[in-house]
Order: sequence, then structure tokens, then C-alpha cells
Amino acid sequence: MLKNKLLNKKCSIENKVMDRLASETVTPKPRYSFIIREFIIVILCLFGLILGSLTASVIIFLIQNNDWDVYTNINDNILEFTLLTLPYLWIIFLVLLINIIQQGIKHTNKGYKLNPIMLLSITIILSSILGTLLFYNGIGYQIDNILNNNSPRIHKLMNHHARTWSRPNKGFLSGEIIEIYSNSKFNIIDLNKKNWVIMLHEEYSRNPHNLFVGQRIRILGKPKNNKTFMAWKIMPLNFRGCPLTKIYKEKIIHKRLCPILKSER
Repeated sequence: MLKNKLLNKKCSIENKVMDRLASETVTPKPRYSFIIREFIIVILCLFGLILGSLTASVIIFLIQNNDWDVYTNINDNILEFTLLTLPYLWIIFLVLLINIIQQGIKHTNKGYKLNPIMLLSITIILSSILGTLLFYNGIGYQIDNILNNNSPRIHKLMNHHARTWSRPNKGFLSGEIIEIYSNSKFNIIDLNKKNWVIMLHEEYSRNPHNLFVGQRIRILGKPKNNKTFMAWKIMPLNFRGCPLTKIYKEKIIHKRLCPILKSER
């Protein structure tokens, strides 16, 4: 008796569904539409993974070159320095990409069966591994440099090093030596492509660096005027994660360089 009632109820529900489908002229989607949808989602997820890896390479580049050797000149507390200088905007962008990838995979045919934590872990690990490989091949630097050349204001917003060493009025200046006049006087072009004459403090000039044209340096001091900067400390700037460049002199030399002048690219 109970079995008959359940069968009748099931038939009644099926009839109602069929009647509604007929009345609303609903037709089933062809199978190929689901295949195309799945293919598009997979492509978008792969594209998101590539973007995530590129973003990770920039984050690694910025953290590796975060002025750890001179943090005491910028902030007394290393914890505070770390919290103030992390590339938060790049990290937020990476988190958004990872979330998009996760949501995309969930909407695939069998993606909903995957454990969310496992899926998140795999996405982060893949982005980190690929990002590290891209960083060691100079991709992180190149992305950061492209942003610097095309959108300097956005670059300074996303790169703490650029913000720190573009403040001559606060005593922080960085750039590349383009001409040397003497042990205590030389010319640089800074991160904003502005020329400065650097005058070494008398006490400091007694122990000069082995400076050379093309060298990238960071300078602590104070501006004498809008073209001259008095320096009391000079530190070579050697970026990690620079692209491998071929230098043609007497023989081919392979060296990792991070040029800042457009003419040298």
C-alpha cells in the first residue's frame, strides 16, 4: 500500500515536471555546449595560473630586493620594516587570481568533488614553483621594470624600494652612474630619469668606493639644491633575479644585469 502511494507520488511529480517543460518550451542543451563550456573554463584557469605565476615572480623579486641590508636607515624595527614594505597590492592581486582559479575548477564537470583545501594548496604550490622559476630567469624584474617605464606612479605605489629611494628631500636617492669626474664627484641618473651631481662628503671621500660608469648605487645624504646631492654614505645596488644578458666585448660574457636606462635595453 505504502509502496503504491510512493510510486503514484513519484509519477505525479514527473508528470508535473514534464508538463512544465512542455508549457515553457524548455529544450535540453546539446552535449557539445557543455564540452565547449568546460574547455573555456579550463583555458581561463590555465591563463589565471600563468598570471598568478607572473605575479608570484614579481612578489619574490620585491621581497628579495627589499633593502634588508640597510633597513636600520629606513626603520629601527625589522618587524615594522617588514610589515610596512611587503608588496600588499601584488599579494592581493595574487589572492584574487587564486580565488578565480578555484571557482573555475569547481565549475568543471568533476571539479566540485575536489577538496577545497587540497585545491587551494595545489594552486598555491604551483604558482609558487612557477613564480620562483620565472624569478630566477629575470621575469619578475622585467615586469616591475615595464611598469616603471610605463606607469611610474603606479610602480611607486606597488614597489616600496622605488618609493624609498625616490625621496631626495628625505635623504634617499638611487640611480646609475653615468659620468665620473673624480673620487668625490660624479653624475647619476635616478629612478625618475633625472640627472644629479653627487658630491661626496669630505670625510667619506677619503675612503672612496671603486665606482664605475654603469654601476647602480643607493645614496644617503641630503640635497644641496635641485641638481646637487651631498652624500655621506654610498652602497652598491645589486638586484637579485636580474635577466641573463650577453655582453659583447673581446669575448661573449654572460652576466645578470638590471639596467635602468632605456638606451641600454
